[in-house]
Amino acid sequence: MIWQLSYNGYDFKFPKSVKLDVFNAAEKRAAKASVNASFYDIREFFQGRKESGTMNTKSADETYNALIGKLREAQKALAAKIAPKVYEYGFLKE
Repeated sequence: MIWQLSYNGYDFKFPKSVKLDVFNAAEKRAAKASVNASFYDIREFFQGRKESGTMNTKSADETYNALIGKLREAQKALAAKIAPKVYEYGFLKE
C-alpha cells in the first residue's frame, strides 16, 4: 500500500506503514511556515529556551506536544525496523 503527498510541485510516495498525522498537520500549516526552517528551528520555536540557553523539553502548545510525541514514536518504530539492516550492511558494528 502506497500513499502520495504533493508539496510545492513535488510528489512523494510513502508506504502506508509510515503515514503520520504530522504530515496532515504540516499541510495545514504550510502556508504559514518558512520553507527554510529546520527541524531544530521548529523545536526551538515551540519549546523555547531556558535562561541557561538550553532548550526546554516541552512546549505550552498541546498540539505540538501531541504531534512531536507521535513523531518520536514513529522514529522509534522506524529505528527498530531498520536496525537489523544497519548492522547487516556494516553501517554500525555490534
